[in-house]
Amino acid sequence: MAELITQRIRANATELRLRGIAESPDELIERAEASQLGYREFLDLVLESEVGVLDGHRYAKRLKNAALPHRKTLAEFDASFQPELDPKRLAELKSLRFIERKVSCLILGPPGVGKSHLAVGLAMEALARGYARASTIITSNKAVSEWAQTFGDEALAAAILDRLLHDAEVLAINGPSYRLKGRLEEFRAGVGRGEEAP
Repeated sequence: MAELITQRIRANATELRLRGIAESPDELIERAEASQLGYREFLDLVLESEVGVLDGHRYAKRLKNAALPHRKTLAEFDASFQPELDPKRLAELKSLRFIERKVSCLILGPPGVGKSHLAVGLAMEALARGYARASTIITSNKAVSEWAQTFGDEALAAAILDRLLHDAEVLAINGPSYRLKGRLEEFRAGVGRGEEAP
């Protein structure tokens, strides 16, 4: 009889697109029995579980639609490798207040310092918090003063900068390259073993 009821629960939950309930009704019931939940608490447990599953699916869909070049999180960013990085500016970016204010974020620095990692990490955090649109994150290894030369048109560069930099959050990273970190250590180890430098 219990198995028949479980099958009916799964079928009805599937019909109603309640994925969490459809996937694990027995687990929910066992948790309720183990905690000796009343009807109200059990209903709360079921709905909380369903919302969690729905949030997970929404996040996965946003992540897929974002088509990020890689999936590096803010937690994986080694700020200690960039001692000149302003921790207050970084904390401000991590708060995502720039998205709430609907302004741009500009991350500047030479190649390999972690600009893309930070941009992707910020995007992933924004997706996790339910944002899909509102702000633009731009990374550049060129100083803002060099953009006119890059665009080849000073008036065009001025117009773009005016739009981008109005109330924008700007983070400059001036430090060593993450990409070269391992390579330099390998090179030093090779030279230490008597190998000739190229």
